[in-house]
Amino acid sequence: MPAPSIKSGRQLGPAASRDEYLAYILELTKQHIDLLPLSYVAGRRGETVLSIRVLDDGTIARISIAESSGYPDIDRKVEEMVQAVRRFPPLPQWIQAPSIELNLQLRFPEALER
Repeated sequence: MPAPSIKSGRQLGPAASRDEYLAYILELTKQHIDLLPLSYVAGRRGETVLSIRVLDDGTIARISIAESSGYPDIDRKVEEMVQAVRRFPPLPQWIQAPSIELNLQLRFPEALER
């Protein structure tokens, strides 16, 4: 079953699989790709890994840099992309915890190309 698409207006339900949930979070984050335009990256290459704590209701409780790309300005922009989402969908039922720690990896410039 393909991951739900934001464009289709479908929402994830409590029975969403791990892959569906993670794909949807990435899709939500990439909706804010305009916060990190290719012109800003200016030919630089790298990868930023964020650590994100998500509460059971989808609240983004914490975002921190797990692995810097070596470009602090780009790392901040990737963090701003997640902050712009404001809230993820509630955690699926298979997560039997009050929160989960996720790592979001964004490789640039590849992730910025449409």
